[in-house]
Amino acid sequence: MASSTPATSEPKYVHYSQISTWLTCKHKHDLSYIERLETNRRIERMQFGTFGHAALADAWLGTPGERFNKALGEAIEDNPDDRFAISEMAMEAMSVALRVHADLAKRFRVHKDNVEKTLTVDGGWGLPFGGTPDVIVEDVNDGSIWILDYKFRASFLEPDSELLNLQMITYQWLAIENDIPVVGTRQVQIRPYLPKEPKVNKTGGMSRADLMSDWPTYKLALEREGLDPAEYLDMEAKLASKVFWDVDTCRAIRSREELAYFANGEIIPAIKSVIARRHEVDRSGRCFNSLVCSWCSFNELCVEEAKGGDVEFMKQTLYRIKGTRMTVPVLEEDV
Repeated sequence: MASSTPATSEPKYVHYSQISTWLTCKHKHDLSYIERLETNRRIERMQFGTFGHAALADAWLGTPGERFNKALGEAIEDNPDDRFAISEMAMEAMSVALRVHADLAKRFRVHKDNVEKTLTVDGGWGLPFGGTPDVIVEDVNDGSIWILDYKFRASFLEPDSELLNLQMITYQWLAIENDIPVVGTRQVQIRPYLPKEPKVNKTGGMSRADLMSDWPTYKLALEREGLDPAEYLDMEAKLASKVFWDVDTCRAIRSREELAYFANGEIIPAIKSVIARRHEVDRSGRCFNSLVCSWCSFNELCVEEAKGGDVEFMKQTLYRIKGTRMTVPVLEEDV
């Protein structure tokens, strides 16, 4: 049940996520940042990413479990009936994240203390503007500085997806404005699951069927069953094409002139618009893109509002005020 508590006091700065929402759908912006609503529903793909991000932050900072346990505790507190499923998902997310970090740490080291550290700039717009990169790192081989952004996704994007990635353009611009000489950005694309275990045939041999796994996992299963890996080297070649994470495909190097182009043409105008409308709810500016709307947590609310339904009841039962905990609504017939 959404709290009747009024919105919190004026924010200290406008975050990138707010202008991103504004540019995508102004109606969603108003629901999220003026009415401050968020869904009560548990969204598994988002939870997996939350746990993975927390585990990676802990790994870079050398604080095992600190952020991860906090994220897990909050998720269980919101959905106590799903605590076992949530815990199982969280453990897999942590395992996935630590596998990725072990490889990343061979190539990069954290630049100063820039792990989930918010960078801000004050351009005299009425409020400062900020964003929070996942991590800023230094390449151990050539000293170049990069922003890494974790994306847990089942299908990886193509290289050119990074060229017009406004989130990463914004974060690089913020870094430059804070005198961090970032040369570019990289998406760390991560499959949201561990390599699959192969099955043992009825004859006692290991299945050679194509599966989403890697050779170390397959080899370990062979050894566990007392089978000789040398007899399955064809599977090593077959599994070599299976990629579970990638940091090199989606990357972009941007000059200061390119960053200034986007800052002056897109980012700063959006900041000014968001700040100018921060107290006014306007029902115009919906997205009307089924590919975007189908994933939106306000989809049902938006449709019901257009049909003249009981929107306030939906807000009280399906949503809550950000920063509050979900409670069970009490209906008149229950009293």
